[in-house]
Amino acid sequence: MEQNTLKRRGVGLTGVDKEISYGGYTLYCPLTSDTAHLIDIDGKEVHSWKLPGRIGRHARILPNGNLAVNTLRSTELVTKDGGPYPFPFFSKYGGGIMSELDPDGNVVCQFTDSFGHHDQYRYGDGRLLYTSLEALSLEKSAKAIGGIPGSEIDGITYTDTITEVDEQGSLIWQWKVSERLPRNEYPLQPHYTREHYPLIN
Repeated sequence: MEQNTLKRRGVGLTGVDKEISYGGYTLYCPLTSDTAHLIDIDGKEVHSWKLPGRIGRHARILPNGNLAVNTLRSTELVTKDGGPYPFPFFSKYGGGIMSELDPDGNVVCQFTDSFGHHDQYRYGDGRLLYTSLEALSLEKSAKAIGGIPGSEIDGITYTDTITEVDEQGSLIWQWKVSERLPRNEYPLQPHYTREHYPLIN
């Protein structure tokens, strides 16, 4: 395989060494697309799924052959605060619509959280674990350390949660950055905006 990455630039399969590769298949979802692609070791597409929206970040194939995917919700769905997204950059990595699709692309089950972002994990028994946000109060937002001063959204900083729900969407468990992560030990980087702390992904 050509070792000079400048010579391998472009799209599609740019190189493979089958003697050291594990073989198998690769699943990928371009961030600007509403399609998930499964390719073989030679870069040939063997299956694709039409997604219920633009990819929010990650997708994975479940043991039953279905696809678990987090897609960006429509701007018609508003957050608890009434806006399309909690802050502008959220549209780059947000998700919010967590779906399981069968091999034909039909939605088997779906859960929506307007603040859901990046990733989800389906246990296979109906439970779902995913990353989300909570809006801090003005007082708690002011206590966030680091970042670009004044870059909060209307003075609000959003922090991450890890949330687990059952098949009906009822809360089972939740871990909150606001309760567990010591801000003085984990400040925001000086060049980072204060709208999202600490950005789990």
